[in-house]
Amino acid sequence: MVERPAETAVLPDKKMSEESRLVQQALDKQVRDSLRLVSLGGALVFTLLAVAHMVLLPPNIARIMIPMAAGTAVMLFAFRFVLAHWKPPAILAHPVAVGILSLFSINSLLHLYLTNEPRQTTNVLLVIMATGLFLLSDRWFFAVEVGNMLAWLLVVLQLPASSEWVHYALALLMGLVVAGITFRLRQRVLVRFVRLRFQDQAQQEMLVHRARQLETSMELGKRITAILNMSELLDEVVELIRQKYQLRFVAVFLLNDVGDQAQLRAGTGREGALLCYEKFELQANEATLVGAVAKNGRCLWLNNTNEPSQYAPLNVIAGAKAELALPLQISGVRLGVLDLQSDQTNAFAVADIPFLEMLADQIAVAVYNAYVYQGEQSTRLLTEKMYMTGRALSGTLDRTELLDRVLENLSHVVSSHRTAILLNTDGALMIVADLGFPDSGNVDALRIPIDLSEDNSVYGWIYRHKRPLAIPDVTQRSDWHQVDNMAPTRAWLGVPLLRGNEVVGILSLARATLQSYTDEEIRLATAFAEQASTALHNANLYDKLSRFNQQLEQQVKHRTADLRDAVDRLEKLDRTKSDFISVAAHELRTPLTLLRGYSQMLLRDEAIANNDFHREMVTNIQAGEARLEKVVNAMVDMAKIDNRALDLYPEPVSIPDILQRVMAEWRVPLRERQLQLDVLDMSDLPALEADPDALVKVFSHVIGNAIKYTPDGGIITVWGTPQMAANGTGNYVQRVELVIRDSGIGIDPAYHDLIFTKFYQTGEVTFHSTGQTKFKGG
Repeated sequence: MVERPAETAVLPDKKMSEESRLVQQALDKQVRDSLRLVSLGGALVFTLLAVAHMVLLPPNIARIMIPMAAGTAVMLFAFRFVLAHWKPPAILAHPVAVGILSLFSINSLLHLYLTNEPRQTTNVLLVIMATGLFLLSDRWFFAVEVGNMLAWLLVVLQLPASSEWVHYALALLMGLVVAGITFRLRQRVLVRFVRLRFQDQAQQEMLVHRARQLETSMELGKRITAILNMSELLDEVVELIRQKYQLRFVAVFLLNDVGDQAQLRAGTGREGALLCYEKFELQANEATLVGAVAKNGRCLWLNNTNEPSQYAPLNVIAGAKAELALPLQISGVRLGVLDLQSDQTNAFAVADIPFLEMLADQIAVAVYNAYVYQGEQSTRLLTEKMYMTGRALSGTLDRTELLDRVLENLSHVVSSHRTAILLNTDGALMIVADLGFPDSGNVDALRIPIDLSEDNSVYGWIYRHKRPLAIPDVTQRSDWHQVDNMAPTRAWLGVPLLRGNEVVGILSLARATLQSYTDEEIRLATAFAEQASTALHNANLYDKLSRFNQQLEQQVKHRTADLRDAVDRLEKLDRTKSDFISVAAHELRTPLTLLRGYSQMLLRDEAIANNDFHREMVTNIQAGEARLEKVVNAMVDMAKIDNRALDLYPEPVSIPDILQRVMAEWRVPLRERQLQLDVLDMSDLPALEADPDALVKVFSHVIGNAIKYTPDGGIITVWGTPQMAANGTGNYVQRVELVIRDSGIGIDPAYHDLIFTKFYQTGEVTFHSTGQTKFKGG
């Protein structure tokens, strides 16, 4: 479930204003790109007008209009030259366009004023129409059109009144309406085109973004698949995600066994390494964003960490402006939190969250696998050390040597600066075995009175409660006394040595640093304490037990050696037999080839072909050679199977088609033996992925056996049914069960486990007939 705090949402009006700004900017660029053509076209028009004024206008008017038109043309040509070497900013496009239109209007209005001819209003009308085709801004369009109308009206008021002015005023109004419609239609078309272009760009960016996400997922999957070390795994994950998504900070928090604390286990940069070294932790509660996700297992994010929010961001790194926390969980079990921080606001889009959650699921699977691997490694190490300790204890009766070995093996499993075993002697604890203590007689003489009061002794607490006691920092306890001439202890673990329900001593582990003992280390130390207690309790029985173990081990070794020798002999015999079959099969191929070739040559000889007796003899030779070739091919297949060299080429096959091929092979023997082979309808069977030639051999052997062991006149029935079966991963797949039943002599149930064994045959071979398809044939 994804939750998004309301304060992080982007306001729709801001988003719309930003889109409008981008659209108007694109329209300004469109107008800017039109300036070259318009300026060149205008220059050419005014050049022609200057020539026309020279020919058509009276001298008094031409004296004013010719320089005006020529000057406008020169200005436009010059502006066209400037545009060829300089591209003005898009924001200046409309003001420049209005300036060009103003030159057109001034020339038209001056011509109208000087000639006093109402028909010259058509020039103003053309300018109004051109404005609708040129401009793409509402305010500039209305400003130019209103200016043109007011300027025309002002000029007309200076001229003598005439009824024609009314007609031309209506024409201007109609032109203004047409220009407005043209302007609006053109603007809408271009706006739609610009928005489609923006959408296409956004889709392309989204495709690139998705491709990067898929690439990240694939690369992450490749990298973390083979990593089972937790620290290496998490460091690889956070650095890869930071690089691929260009984030400011990436961190992974893992929950403790209780689930109420989330500890930082990996972070990018120097800040992340420092926080990991300091064992930075957060409470799994609603106070922080990471804590809330760790508690509820739901994705949360802040797109602006500077705004007030229900959840406090992870303020451990400067410059982070947006934060996303994703739960790491598998099958509903919460493992931790993946925290992503960006230096940009609104960095995490809603569309990205499902993919990032899938990425977090990948990481959760890898973390779970690392946990499993660590547990397996821990269990294996504990088993090995316990086994080694057990073997060491079984070989000695000396208590000091026995306990020293316990401490030595314990040191490989639980790291400590000092370890000791203390036994209760006359109401006080005495050190009877130690590891890491200074070489001085003061240690052996150390006596610790057992105080059973409630508040004054950690040893008394262990004796009363009969369970381990772990102290993260002994300096915080008033009942702890440091031993002189010894490095101060900071973290301590005491485990009771129990004999039944009685505490006979204590296993003491001390560290000189503030590194508290974990639950796993307490479990391991408890296992070794139980081992030490058992060893102490059974010290008087070890002699007998040791001799018994030695005798038993010797017998096991002898029996194992005998079995190994027997297995070796059988394997050698089996390899020799397989090698003989393979060599024999290959050696027989050469004479078979000769037999086949010469028999074919004999059949083509006219003397033999015309002699029925000789032709029959050669035909029988060919039949014998064909049967012998089948035997040799079967021997070669058997050798390939033994050597795991049989090549199979699976393809979609139909069981009914395979059975039709087999039936064609046995059609003549069935007719000779008067056997009835019934193949029931199997059109509903699904196609299988299998090697068709191999299946033909399999079914041919089985049906051949049915023919050989069914008396003449018997019935052989074949049918198949589709079934659903589990494939070992919890999924169900289709399979086909094929049944071949005959009315023959059957097989003794005692031989059911042997009939598919290589070279096995029921009954006495000497009593079998030699025909391939005869009843009980060889």
